Parts: sequence; C-alpha cells; structure tokens
Amino acid sequence: MTYKLNPELRKIQSPVVLVLPDGSETDYPDGIALTEITFTTRYVVQRMMAKGNKVVISLEKGPDMPDNSKAWATGNEDISFF
Repeated sequence: MTYKLNPELRKIQSPVVLVLPDGSETDYPDGIALTEITFTTRYVVQRMMAKGNKVVISLEKGPDMPDNSKAWATGNEDISFF
C-alpha cells in the first residue's frame, strides 16, 4: 500500500524542505511537487515553519489505518442483516 501527504499542502507556493522522522531532508519547488510523491509508510505533518524563503515541514509516522474488512466483526463472526 502506498500513501501520499495531505492534498491541502499543494497550496504552498514557496520552496519546501521535507524532513522525515529519520532526519533526512529533501527539497521540493512547491507544495504541488510535494503532494505528488508516494510513501510506503503513512506520514502526517508534525509541524510546519518558515526558515528563510522556504517552508520546512517535519513529518512523523501516522497511525495505522483501520482494517475496514473487520469493522463489522464481533468476535469471530461477521454481523448479518438477513
């Protein structure tokens, strides 16, 4: 499964520095380029700040997505409406 960042980040028109939880940094020309990248880990924005003429966005690992296939399960049996 792959993940992308919040699409609202595409509104950033300034250069962006993306900081991953391991401390590695990557530069992007704007928020549009940032929202086009994919990750194998789910990340959420931890903080955003301006540094010079760039927006620095620090990420943290996001919560795991719930397994919707088990959303209606009770114990070992699925709920039936019939």
